[in-house]
Amino acid sequence: MNSTLAMWRKSLTQLIKMEDRKEWNALDFLSKWFIATRSAVGTITLYSGLIGGLLAWQHLFRQAKSFDFLTWVILTLGLFIAHGTNNLINDYTDFVRGIDKDNYFRTQYGFTRWHRASGIDALT
Repeated sequence: MNSTLAMWRKSLTQLIKMEDRKEWNALDFLSKWFIATRSAVGTITLYSGLIGGLLAWQHLFRQAKSFDFLTWVILTLGLFIAHGTNNLINDYTDFVRGIDKDNYFRTQYGFTRWHRASGIDALT
């Protein structure tokens, strides 16, 4: 059980590369789900939900209206699920088109990939 909790914690905080199929098959369902949906980057989505909720609360507070906490939780959870679903669809599409070959693994997102491709690395 401790190894399962450790894997959950690891998969929620960092991107994990599986080296072989045996290692993948040994994981429990939730660990596989967290890794496949790249839940480690899901915190970005949760932050945007939090910021949106704070902005909505401030707006409603100024108008003397109440903030519906349950609606905010449901919408933020929906955003998180949509982000994970998008990651799964993206991986599936890459697989079908043949982009994911030879155990391809991408760990670099956004700015990191862009600035390396543009040569900014040489400046730093």
